[in-house]
Amino acid sequence: MFYHGTTLANARHILAGGEKNYSVWNCSLDDYLYVWSGKAVKELNELEDSEVKDYIISLAFQSAAITAASGEELQKELIVLEFDFPEADVYEDLSCDNAEEARRVSGLDGVDLELSLKGVYSARHNPRLDPFVLVGIYQKNDYFCADSLDSDMKEAVEALQGLDFYMEELFNYDWKEIDKKMLTSQ
Repeated sequence: MFYHGTTLANARHILAGGEKNYSVWNCSLDDYLYVWSGKAVKELNELEDSEVKDYIISLAFQSAAITAASGEELQKELIVLEFDFPEADVYEDLSCDNAEEARRVSGLDGVDLELSLKGVYSARHNPRLDPFVLVGIYQKNDYFCADSLDSDMKEAVEALQGLDFYMEELFNYDWKEIDKKMLTSQ
């Protein structure tokens, strides 16, 4: 299985057309959908089968939080999409360093995303915490598109620069599985 974390609006957009609205990473390409690989996460983190799903959904919600915090609109709902893609459509992500757990899905024009969609998970996000979500990645990840942040968010994140902290609690989401139809019907 493969997992993609994003916002509710972006999830609907992806499922409707397969294209990204925007990317928070300067190394990602528009015609690929980047996903977490259950198999790679299991192997690289030496997890038991029973641990993989919760762990990978947690990683995908972290990605979703970064996407939500980077967007221009306040996002309160995060979504993780669970896909079952044919292995032939999924490739290693070679776009940046430290992407061993990530994969990219190419040829989205020919892939029926709704058919490949096996599960949808939802969690609430507090946009008031967005600067804290972004500060660590803003400081330490050259692939993050800091220039895409609006001026208010950039100012808030820069005010937090120099603080050496990582708040694990910001990424602990109380998530639940939701009906796939909630995404495709508006």
